[in-house]
Amino acid sequence: MPIHTLTVAAVATAALVVLAVAQPQPAGDSLPQIGNVRIMRPLRSEDIAGRWGLVAYHRDRDRARAEAVATRQCRRHFFRRSVAAYEIRAAGAGVMMHNHDDPSPRKMTIKPNSAGQTFIGPGPDPGGIDDREVVSYDGHVMILRWLDPQVGSVYGIMLYVRCAPGQTPPP
Repeated sequence: MPIHTLTVAAVATAALVVLAVAQPQPAGDSLPQIGNVRIMRPLRSEDIAGRWGLVAYHRDRDRARAEAVATRQCRRHFFRRSVAAYEIRAAGAGVMMHNHDDPSPRKMTIKPNSAGQTFIGPGPDPGGIDDREVVSYDGHVMILRWLDPQVGSVYGIMLYVRCAPGQTPPP
């Protein structure tokens, strides 16, 4: 391998390490680390506040279809139709969301644990029976799984697709 290629690779790697180390570190042992390099940053209320198309599915093979349906939900508002855009509002360190079997939104806490998992639910401790695990989040699609198997069997896996700005009608 030419020296030039090795130099570029070394500089790029060093820059990534410097950027990762320069990020503010969370308090405690809430995130996995390798030395001083943080592997992932915690989910924040600002990350998920906004309008989302929301749909649930029960089988993995239904995920692609569910994502398409959730995208179409962005054209409607939650209060005008039973299946429409859903709004998540930032509330301090948490978010306002519906819990299972509750028609009113409540403050939910975003809770990372020491194993690198993130949960959303009532109360301060991660992994509570009423929590949802953040299975994946890429900024556009968020998938939440209920920890309570009985609740999960009723409500399924929650799939949220972020609505584009101006895509949903006002409330």
